[in-house]
Amino acid sequence: MMTTHDKGQATQEHGGTLSDRLRELVAAIDRRVPHIERQAERRIAQDSGLLKKDAQDRLARLETACSEDTHREAAASAGATAASDPGDLARMDTDKG
Repeated sequence: MMTTHDKGQATQEHGGTLSDRLRELVAAIDRRVPHIERQAERRIAQDSGLLKKDAQDRLARLETACSEDTHREAAASAGATAASDPGDLARMDTDKG
């Protein structure tokens, strides 16, 4: 089961964000030692490579989405702060005069 929390990151029920889990998967694939004596090793290596590429692609998409969300949130926050008291501009004008 997955839930979401801050910045749209998905959290696995067993802990860690989806990004963390994808990084762990890539690291585990990188640590894998080929066993050339196995008949199916070539297929295993190919599948591992495809899985690693898919995980890296998904991680890149998540990081891009998270970065875009952060920028949107910052812009919205800045806009909300600027618009929080429209009377500030009027007071500034009267203070000058």
